[in-house]
Amino acid sequence: MAFGDAVVFGLAGATAAMFLFGDGYLGLGLPRLDAPKKGKSVLVWGASSAVGGNAVQLAAAAGYDVVATCSRKNFDYVRRLGAVQVFDYKDADVAGKAAAELDKEDCAGIFMAAGSKDGNVAACRVAAASKQRLKLASSNFISNLGDVPAGVDVRQPTAATFKPFPDAWFEMTPATFEGYLSEALSRGAFKVAPPLLVVNRKGLDGIQEAVDLIRVVSERGLDGIKEAVDRASEGGRGDGISAVKLVVERP
Repeated sequence: MAFGDAVVFGLAGATAAMFLFGDGYLGLGLPRLDAPKKGKSVLVWGASSAVGGNAVQLAAAAGYDVVATCSRKNFDYVRRLGAVQVFDYKDADVAGKAAAELDKEDCAGIFMAAGSKDGNVAACRVAAASKQRLKLASSNFISNLGDVPAGVDVRQPTAATFKPFPDAWFEMTPATFEGYLSEALSRGAFKVAPPLLVVNRKGLDGIQEAVDLIRVVSERGLDGIKEAVDRASEGGRGDGISAVKLVVERP
């Protein structure tokens, strides 16, 4: 694996693993190669994001049927990562449609991988619309729990769920760098997501270039991503994405 690929998924993969498999969050079974199907579903909200793309792959590798939301143009990308069903998060009836899909079997929970405050509310509505009592683990802090519909079990980083770094790290290593991922990456069973962009300049000058590209993306959204791809030395590998990782090489 190239060093550029290695730096792309580290934090995003660890974050996804914590919320999917951590005891204080969804507490799913751990991934492994050729895992048997569990006959249970998981919803990943914001599946085309950096954390979401890793969450889709990890949950699928653990044997869950992954239902996902993203923008329509990202459907194929998210399916390639392992989702069995994808819904447009902009659909006015996305909560009802996603809940109906989850209720076709036992649902192990919902992971809010990315999105705005409105996305938090929408993901909570999926849980509320389900016939099951669902856990919702959110990487985006929900500050106003009054927005959460009654009966939704929200799991998010709080004083009650926070663990010292060494404890959290050793809890997650079976699902990440010392466990499943090591063999899965060597076999090509786990995809590096999202695509990387190597900036033109190296070292400190490259950091400034990366910051400038981040500004372009934040100000111009998807058009900014397209411009970042055009300006970087390596194009984003994969069409229809809503996230990229910028990589600065050493001089």
